[in-house]
Amino acid sequence: MPASQPSPQRILVTDFLTQFNRRNVDGVLALTADQFAYRILPASLGMPIRDKNETKQFWENFFSWFKDLNTGWFDSGRIAGIDEFVDSATTKAFLEEEKKRRSEKGLPT
Repeated sequence: MPASQPSPQRILVTDFLTQFNRRNVDGVLALTADQFAYRILPASLGMPIRDKNETKQFWENFFSWFKDLNTGWFDSGRIAGIDEFVDSATTKAFLEEEKKRRSEKGLPT
């Protein structure tokens, strides 16, 4: 059985993490859409949503503070772990709003 080719999504995520771990902000942002938005969650922190240019400035500053930063989630082509933080009040409000929005559009809730 021939080895399967990695999906476009896997290639994109691999490239993103590689550029991020290299602290190559331009390399990371080259992989993003023109209308890219960077959100820091939970929303209850009140952090602004950043566009591509604002994200570039943010990450350049961020990387200057953390010289040895590495995602640590990516190892030898495999995801080594996932950390998830859920702000229950914000998540509850988001899910309620999303259910309402989907219902108004006639989509399954």
